[in-house]
Amino acid sequence: MTEKVAGARKGYNIWAILSLDLFMAIFWLACMGANAALRATFTQDVTIEQCYNDGSTINSSTCTISRRGTVATPVGLALISAIAGLSALNW
Repeated sequence: MTEKVAGARKGYNIWAILSLDLFMAIFWLACMGANAALRATFTQDVTIEQCYNDGSTINSSTCTISRRGTVATPVGLALISAIAGLSALNW
C-alpha cells in the first residue's frame, strides 16, 4: 500500500508542476499582449501649450496640452516597446 501512495505523490507533483507552468505561460502571454496594447494606445502626437508651477510641492508643474490623450516621453515609449519585445523574444 505504501508503494501506491509514493507513486501517487510523484504523479501529483509532476501534474502540479505542469499545471503551474501552463498557468504561468498563460499569464506571460497575457502580460505580453497587455504591454503591446498599452504601447499601441500612444498614437497621437500632443503639443504642450503652457506649463505653470503652483508651488505646492517639488516639481508640481501642470501643463496644458492641445489634444486630449495620454502622454508619454520618448524614453517611456521605448521602455514599453522594449518590455513587449523582450517578452516576445524570451518566449
